[in-house]
Amino acid sequence: MTWQDLVLAAGGFVIVASLVPTLRNAAARVPLSTSVTLGTVLTIYVGTFASLGLWLAAAGTAAQVGCWAFIAARRRV
Repeated sequence: MTWQDLVLAAGGFVIVASLVPTLRNAAARVPLSTSVTLGTVLTIYVGTFASLGLWLAAAGTAAQVGCWAFIAARRRV
């Protein structure tokens, strides 16, 4: 484990924490294009981090993908 993995993972989980109010607020209306675009780019980042052996960073980014997927799914309902 490298310090870069820890820093990227910490940043990823801070971003997840910052999304909690949006996730909890059923009335929050994030544009679908925003959610899908971010989710797609972050999915690519997960693969990139994993290929570099940055497993904690990949996990933090995967958590972000899950949040954005939830926001996108809720937007369509």
